[in-house]
Amino acid sequence: MEIVKEGSVPPPELWTTTLTCSKDDEHDKKQGCGTQLKAGPPDLVLMYFRGTHFHHYYTAVQCPRCMKYNRVCPPEVVWRPVHTPENKANAIFDGFQD
Repeated sequence: MEIVKEGSVPPPELWTTTLTCSKDDEHDKKQGCGTQLKAGPPDLVLMYFRGTHFHHYYTAVQCPRCMKYNRVCPPEVVWRPVHTPENKANAIFDGFQD
């Protein structure tokens, strides 16, 4: 298939996001240092927390200043290559359990 005109989702290799290293919610253990970060697919790591019946996976980037992991919600086209059985086996536990 050929793409005639790009839509609203950029190709995975061009996807980037800007975020601030900060505390996301009451379950987030670290405050964050306020550093502004620009992240792309190579920066994403797969993390999980333990639910009552199974693990919940999400993507995050690690701040190079304070080493805190910050949650990132990429589009599906970026999420799929990160959410693999191999990455799930090596996912980082964030310390939270339901």
